Amino acid sequence: MHRQFCGNPALHNFIRTNSEYKRAREREYQWSALQAETNNALKRIITHANGYVPFYQRLWKEKGVDISEIVTTDDLCNFPLVTKFDIQQQPRSALLSRESRKTSLRHTSGTTADPRLVFRDETARIFWSVTTRRHFNEYGVPKGATVLRTHSEPHAPVRYEAGTSENWVLWTHVGVPNLVETPRLAERLRADVIIGSPQQLEVLAQFVYSSGDIRPPKVCINIAERLDSATRQRIKEATGADVFDVYCSSELSVHIAFECREHKGFHTNWDYLIIEVLNPNGEPANPGEHGEVVVTDLCNYVSPVIRYRLDDIVTLADSTCSCGRALPLQILHIDGRATDQIYLQDGRVVNALHLIKDLQALVSCPLTLVQETREYFTLKCYEISTRRTTVPINKIDKIVSQHLGVRVKLSTCFDELPATLHNETSKFCSFISRIPNEENAVSDTAIC
Repeated sequence: MHRQFCGNPALHNFIRTNSEYKRAREREYQWSALQAETNNALKRIITHANGYVPFYQRLWKEKGVDISEIVTTDDLCNFPLVTKFDIQQQPRSALLSRESRKTSLRHTSGTTADPRLVFRDETARIFWSVTTRRHFNEYGVPKGATVLRTHSEPHAPVRYEAGTSENWVLWTHVGVPNLVETPRLAERLRADVIIGSPQQLEVLAQFVYSSGDIRPPKVCINIAERLDSATRQRIKEATGADVFDVYCSSELSVHIAFECREHKGFHTNWDYLIIEVLNPNGEPANPGEHGEVVVTDLCNYVSPVIRYRLDDIVTLADSTCSCGRALPLQILHIDGRATDQIYLQDGRVVNALHLIKDLQALVSCPLTLVQETREYFTLKCYEISTRRTTVPINKIDKIVSQHLGVRVKLSTCFDELPATLHNETSKFCSFISRIPNEENAVSDTAIC
């Protein structure tokens, strides 16, 4: 029997994933076991990086870091931060472990920097499956469920994949344009769960499921972008489905964090990665404060990610959760990216997402605010139906002036949302800066 398992990689991985999930499930509600697992995993990845990865060997030697000082997660503050720019400047050989391991590859989306190839430990697939099952179990996704994983490539064939390690779900990869053009395709697929970006979920909710002729999903899961409360409510009203938010990054081995049914914030998958939330001074943020996410991936031994600035801004949670999990409720909500800043003529910098939140309350459709110059902005409103959205221009001008503290030029234009969802990454930006020479400025399109 053992030889049969070894000769069947899929079955072998299934057995390993089940065993790992049972252990993860036990420590999910026991803080002492969770913290012990995290501390041990941290020491292992630090020791490995120091012994086999040239980039960290040089960096820590230059900074005078003593890896023997690592005892608990609190000791991570003794290690230097790593930025996307630091990684991009390194030759690939410096980032890879010299220890031979099976490797999987994927590309990042390039939302906050240039796209790059990510090397990951193939065994990290097991931990990805475990963290998937964690939130599937919380959301009541049954064994054998059909899960639609949406993308935006038009006219691509529907692709099926058996997710045995994710509780035997049937993964169905399907393009949003296909479902919009042929709504009856959704009836044939009969999804229990739909996973995608907020804009993909909203398009499907309005174009495919709102009529009531096609059975809607029971659960909608956002994994791609910041999910604002207005979009969440529109999806829920159109489908009747429960809507949940899962925080993840293509640069990491596992899902970062997930909402539980209490909707009080995000529980971090603390046994597989470590999240720090730092204020602009590089110090731990206080509860209720905004801060930048710094992540340490405990699962990737091929190309370790240690104290990496993810360029995401979140609000640190200031409460505990009644669900009983030991997984820390670290993130109250996701505020956006570090690049979501408006640079004004007088030198001031304003967070764009606070302004967008107030604009969204006025305009009942998805939108993108584009900063063309330091004095000129465009507000793009994305229609979900043929009915033209009513935009109160005077009120919008007033809100923009209040947030920016100065009068600026603002024009408004309309586009059909489904037509914008025809790109490879399916990422939708609520703010775009086209100002040159600003680090990580996004250009050209609202879908980035």
